[in-house]
Amino acid sequence: MTVSTAPVPVFVALPDCDQPRLWIPGSSVAGVLIVPGIGEPRAGINYLWAELAAALHAVGVGSVRMELDGCGEVAGVRSPARWVRQVGSAVGFLRERTDRVVVVARGAGTLVVGTGPDHLLAVRPTPMATLSRLRERPSAGPVPAAADAAGPRDEDLEDLGYESRCPPAGQLTGSELAELYDVGREARAPDETWFADAPTHLTTEQRRQLIARVLSIVD
Repeated sequence: MTVSTAPVPVFVALPDCDQPRLWIPGSSVAGVLIVPGIGEPRAGINYLWAELAAALHAVGVGSVRMELDGCGEVAGVRSPARWVRQVGSAVGFLRERTDRVVVVARGAGTLVVGTGPDHLLAVRPTPMATLSRLRERPSAGPVPAAADAAGPRDEDLEDLGYESRCPPAGQLTGSELAELYDVGREARAPDETWFADAPTHLTTEQRRQLIARVLSIVD
């Protein structure tokens, strides 16, 4: 396979590096795009996605961990319609370099994945009913802040991909939720769903199971 020399987009990263780069093996039959939940850094909550990327790296599979504009540690205007284009661009980037593209997405990240990838594994995808409830919350401003670390989990925020017991940065406004709802109605259905009801902070065993499953998909 000929590896493209096209510039690397700013939203890709090495498994163990914060700089915007991509590790590309000499040849790869599969590439993995990791789309975190809203508010989640590309390393993942408790470094889940960094651990997955490192496991893929160890078996010679290239991966992209992206952050959507205005989410995680990336500045920019939050726009679900733009997120769809960003994910599509990242899928195209991998498509040029690999024979098969697998997407692993969490929370609201699952709602901005188009038809481009060959396989979509969703981790606790955001139900449309959750978006409806969040839009109907009485506050006219952003989604309310979550409880503190000692308080209860906010299931709706966790559906988006937040760790709800930590105050989420960059909460979604009503208009952003409305746009996400419209985008979600056209979203691709996942090929498989994992941990639909589990807390965002997965247990050690859940992490092991998820990583093992992704490795089996790209094997």
